[in-house]
Amino acid sequence: MSELARLIALLQSLRCRSCSMPPAAAIAARRFRQDLYMRGKPPPQREGDNAGAYALTFSIISVVCAFIPVIGDFIAAPTAALAIVLGFIGISRHESGRASKVIPAVSGTILGAVALFVVALMLAVTHLPGRAVVIRWRHS
Repeated sequence: MSELARLIALLQSLRCRSCSMPPAAAIAARRFRQDLYMRGKPPPQREGDNAGAYALTFSIISVVCAFIPVIGDFIAAPTAALAIVLGFIGISRHESGRASKVIPAVSGTILGAVALFVVALMLAVTHLPGRAVVIRWRHS
């Protein structure tokens, strides 16, 4: 018997240990079972996607609370800072490949920075000592 014939006979005699099918058939059957099992189920969410979602949630809360003068100082500022930190964590996880979604993290970071700016502006307008700025309109 030639070497090629022996090799073909050896490959034909190989069987899967668990189901005694030829290797190619066993792989196809395994993939078919996985496809049947996964049908109708949503894809599993990666663990790293949560930081971006939390950043977006905290930034929306902080933007809403930023326009209320007293509440903005105590609620909006910490939640905006938290949104910025979580947004940067979500962006870094996306860059390292541990998160699939980057849009919530980026939008949470931007909205958190906007909310922090609004809180600082409201704080400067309402609490800093000094004269109020009055703009006089003159007709020519």
